Amino acid sequence: MRPRIKYLIWGVLFGICFPVIGTLIRCYQSEGGFSIAKCLEIQSSDPLLMIIDTAPFFLGLFSYFIGLSIERLLQEQKDRENDSLAYTSRLEIQNSELTELNSALDGLIYTASHDLKTPVVNFKSMISMLRTVKDRPGSEKMVEEILLRMDKSAEKFQVTISDLLNISRIERNFEEPKEEIVIDKAVGEVLESIAEMVNRRESKIHLETKTAPKIMFQPRSMDSILQNLISNALKYSSPERNPEIWIRTSETARNFHLEVEDNGRGIDLEKHKNKIFKMFKRLHTGAEGTGIGLYIIKRIIDKAGGSIQIQSQVNHGTKFLIELPKN
Repeated sequence: MRPRIKYLIWGVLFGICFPVIGTLIRCYQSEGGFSIAKCLEIQSSDPLLMIIDTAPFFLGLFSYFIGLSIERLLQEQKDRENDSLAYTSRLEIQNSELTELNSALDGLIYTASHDLKTPVVNFKSMISMLRTVKDRPGSEKMVEEILLRMDKSAEKFQVTISDLLNISRIERNFEEPKEEIVIDKAVGEVLESIAEMVNRRESKIHLETKTAPKIMFQPRSMDSILQNLISNALKYSSPERNPEIWIRTSETARNFHLEVEDNGRGIDLEKHKNKIFKMFKRLHTGAEGTGIGLYIIKRIIDKAGGSIQIQSQVNHGTKFLIELPKN
């Protein structure tokens, strides 16, 4: 019951009891003993008691306004508590994000000092070797081998720089407005960008997107999700069979669902479950790249308020299940 109504009822009840009690006291004090008739006579003959009869109205009205004021105070207090809780929640989220960004920064520093340093050192070493052997008779084969190694070091350097830039772009991409994305078209653009890898491994791509062909999302962020998942599926394909990738979509009233499944090497979830989405973590020995693809995907999905799950079996394949809110 709202406070204003409760106080109105109590005011009216008290206002009714107040003149009744006054009349009963007068009746007991009068000569002739107590009776209903005597009480009614005293009530009608005493102007003061007649005035007191209006007490229910005035006390009820007065109590109503008191209750209204109390109700407003309680609502203001509740609003302040809600604002405080919301502020505290925002602070906790920001603190969590800052902690995560600080951890990411530590990883970036490590990468800059290790992954970037290695190809530079290799370059210097190979340039020195090249100067030593270039003028020797019959050194063409050795020069070609050195140049090949330099090319691989340059490629590794370029991949590392590209991955680091992708991390820095995550926040900026979410400042972009959402657009309607046709999943088949987005997948086609990704496949075109890695066509050499797709064709070299004789890969098969299966699209099952008719039930949910479109989504409102930041285009660059969706491109990053698809690019990393598809390229990982090809990169970690099984040597025993040609790669196959299934891309499925579905939707509910509130969420959009994206599944990317492959028949590759699979992941040992018991061994790697705590580092699957960590930065610079490689889940396979001798793996290419810097190990930030899944970190980027998880970061994008978290920023969007969605979720990602993984199902995998070693030597059978991996399935990623992504849920993204529509609003």
